[in-house]
Amino acid sequence: MQDNIIGSCGLGVKLEVKGLASERLWKEILENKLLYRFIPNFMEEGQIIATLQVINSLGPKEIEFGLSKSFISGTYGKDFNSTDIIVLAEYILERHRQERSIYTIHSSSIYKGNNGILLLGNLTGAGKTSTALYFTNKLGFFLYSDEKTLVSAQKKLLVGQTQKIYLEDKTAEALANIGVESEREISIPKTREKNLSGIVIPLVTDHLATPVVKNYAQDQLKWLLYEEFSKDIRLVNGMIFNMSMPLMPLDTRELAQERLNRSIELSEIIPCYFIQGSLSQIGGLVKELILKPL
Repeated sequence: MQDNIIGSCGLGVKLEVKGLASERLWKEILENKLLYRFIPNFMEEGQIIATLQVINSLGPKEIEFGLSKSFISGTYGKDFNSTDIIVLAEYILERHRQERSIYTIHSSSIYKGNNGILLLGNLTGAGKTSTALYFTNKLGFFLYSDEKTLVSAQKKLLVGQTQKIYLEDKTAEALANIGVESEREISIPKTREKNLSGIVIPLVTDHLATPVVKNYAQDQLKWLLYEEFSKDIRLVNGMIFNMSMPLMPLDTRELAQERLNRSIELSEIIPCYFIQGSLSQIGGLVKELILKPL
């Protein structure tokens, strides 16, 4: 029987299933929408770097979360489900990716030619996805990723894509109001790595005659990047068992220092702008501030 592997960037977490039909579990994992917007570069293969035992039992719910071996136990479908499996696998993969200086940034991302741009926003609803879809529909850009983008800090490249966008009603309505019609489920075509050419923090508002622009200083960007690089390995939102139990981080002092070093390097060469305004205003400024100097 073929191994069930949750893979990313050539690395894989192998599932070992007990007390449950592995075919059923794998089918539910592949049908779970979270998989395609939570694990960048998801593939059903990869160099096995860890095993995850999935144990369906009537006993108490238990978890052991580790670098090479983990297990989750309890009543499947009640105590935990395929979402928990995906979350565990992704956080294990994140630890191993960080050992290779590949980091998750919670962002949408777009590209034109070889130039990739990250769209960050710490506030839900700030306009990352709307901005990305506006750029791709109106300004000749292409989607690279949504929700998460993997960045090779060493190579200064965008290297990891999510596969799907699932639009909320309010986002689809906002886009329709400015003439951007879109499906509620959008597939993101696979493409090769792109240069990390700039970072934009958009805040979409339609009432400003003149947009607000702030150029992040090197020190500000350093801490922004370090925070972003740390979120998934520090497990800021890492919870399982129906979001009732937090996971303990897999971070180390050495990895934290490497993140800081890479954040300093990137902050010295990558432009970053906060832009508040309409989508058309943001688009014009991105062309002027990031693409024009290239």
